Amino acid sequence: MSIDPSMPVGTLAARLPFVVGILEHERIDYHLGGAQSLRDACAAAHAPLERVLGQIQRAVSRPRDNPMDWLIAPLDDVMDHIVEGHHLFTRALCRRVRQNLAEALRIHHGWTRLVQLDRVFDGFEEDLLSHLDKEEAHVFPYIKVLSQHGRTRAPFSTVDYPVRIMHFEHESQEDALQELREVTDGWSAPPRSCAALRAVHADLSALERDLHEHLHLENNVLFPRAIEFEREARP
Repeated sequence: MSIDPSMPVGTLAARLPFVVGILEHERIDYHLGGAQSLRDACAAAHAPLERVLGQIQRAVSRPRDNPMDWLIAPLDDVMDHIVEGHHLFTRALCRRVRQNLAEALRIHHGWTRLVQLDRVFDGFEEDLLSHLDKEEAHVFPYIKVLSQHGRTRAPFSTVDYPVRIMHFEHESQEDALQELREVTDGWSAPPRSCAALRAVHADLSALERDLHEHLHLENNVLFPRAIEFEREARP
């Protein structure tokens, strides 16, 4: 399979999920900027296109059993993967970060940077968990019925409305992640950090990677396909 540099980077990540690790390593925005071409995404990330293409081609050439293509997977499978994988992982990791942050604040009492990290994470966690709850309570159930029956009643006139809100909140989550990254110097624990604080930095790094893939699946797969289902179901 030859990779076309003009392919939208979000489409590439959806069709070939195993390249996400390469995109993350190169700091290429495939989750919010999925509509841009791979060529433009590489340029924005200052990642040489030929190097990225070479890495992707080598990954594509490796044999795999039943490689996943999220663009053709049933929407129920996409949503189940998001909820049972990413949502559960996010909630568990947030609980662990919160516990370890409390321990680190006790041990390193008075560290200004740690107090700032606690403040930023507090707002990030509250907004993120509220966002997950809204998706599971309102948006995903509507999409599930829509994908199964084509038409359904909903508390909103069109799925476009909640999707726009979800997109806005995704951008806010990315902004908060960037602030956390800055506060932690790129997830680098300071010298003489206790084990709890080192765990906080490691878990925040893992949360960033997982949240990027999570947002990608919603922005580039679930929401566009739900909008198309609804459009086709209209009389």
